[in-house]
Amino acid sequence: MLHGVIERHGVDVFHAREGKIRKVLSETALTFADVEELVAICSADRRLVKRILSEPDISKTRDEQKMLVNAVDGRSIAALKDVHTACYNYGERSISRTDGEFDDGKYVYTIVPARKQCLNLVRPAASAGYDLDIPDTVTIDRKEYKVVSLADGCFEGNRDIVSVSLPAGLETIGRNAFCNCSSLSRIELPRHLKSIGDNAFAYTAVESVVFQGYLEEVGNMAFYTCRGLRTVEISKRTGQIGLGAFAGCSSLETFTVSDKNGRFMFQDGVLYSRKQDRIVQVAGTFRGKLSPPRSVLTVEQYAAEDCVGITELDLPLSVTSLGAYAFKGCTGIAKAKFPTSLERIGEGTFEGCTSLRTIDVPDSVKVIGKGAFRNCTSLETGEIAGTVRYRDQRIFEGCTGLNRITIRKNSEHVAADFPKNTRVKFTHE
Repeated sequence: MLHGVIERHGVDVFHAREGKIRKVLSETALTFADVEELVAICSADRRLVKRILSEPDISKTRDEQKMLVNAVDGRSIAALKDVHTACYNYGERSISRTDGEFDDGKYVYTIVPARKQCLNLVRPAASAGYDLDIPDTVTIDRKEYKVVSLADGCFEGNRDIVSVSLPAGLETIGRNAFCNCSSLSRIELPRHLKSIGDNAFAYTAVESVVFQGYLEEVGNMAFYTCRGLRTVEISKRTGQIGLGAFAGCSSLETFTVSDKNGRFMFQDGVLYSRKQDRIVQVAGTFRGKLSPPRSVLTVEQYAAEDCVGITELDLPLSVTSLGAYAFKGCTGIAKAKFPTSLERIGEGTFEGCTSLRTIDVPDSVKVIGKGAFRNCTSLETGEIAGTVRYRDQRIFEGCTGLNRITIRKNSEHVAADFPKNTRVKFTHE
């Protein structure tokens, strides 16, 4: 962490005035007490601090250390020694080899197959710390290797990480690389990054994301349930955004899409495919009635999950398919209009839509997925005109308020497919 401060601001910052030192250190994950301790030491006598930090061999500064200890009333100056270590020892770690892996004391790497002098970061060698500063290059046997990829799950579940500085030449971030790093709030994606794996930043605290010029692919659930995420900028080359990449991002306000991007567009709180035939993602802060244009054919899986501000769903005649969990957790939807063109309602599509009171599903619908209306606790009545399978699908599981449902008599069903107190009516049409 201190090495990162030195790289960004230079060692001279520790000779600076008290206010500047405090400002720089407050941007790190150091505790308030640690910041104040280091500020007090560095401010006690800037001349002595400079002499200590300018000498690579700290053993030659014993006299200066004693004088500085006196200047801080006999307190330890161990924090300043940590700064000295960050200045001179960080970049001189030896590289050890074990079964094709290279350990520089902080990270473990492997050589990327068929790539000359390129490395894949596999995992941290020790505690990863608060502010990750992953190097651009690593020297092995006097040869310089570029760090071009982060392995699947390399930092998964590390809840101490607050920020990450990624290598300039990084091309790939693997699946689950930072998944469940719940304190991670700051990330700057490098210019040459090409792909982000499935779940790479899921359940993190990132607040904004900028896709740089070379990013082509964003994996499924890549930023799933990043509840602090507010803005996303999509570059001209981004051609694939995976299913549920931004699902559950309840604070997401807007997507800024490059004018040169031929795959996506953002309009009225919704990210569409450029042809507007698919709803890719509804912004988490969307409010009111969702009424897509007539060109929409499909609502993708997880597209509006946990968008609690949607109050009504008015789907155009063009829509044929609603993806799995598309409106899961949309607790504000009280009314849903299904078009006569609709053919498929996916698994869990309306699960947990606790304000939905009635449904009228047209006979064009031939498939209703498992748990499609699970836990819609306010659902009272419904009619499903088409012949669909209910057997073992648990379509209305947890719908404790369902009084009456009308279905086709020739549908595959048994009494147990409906809540215990539900009156089932049949139509022969």
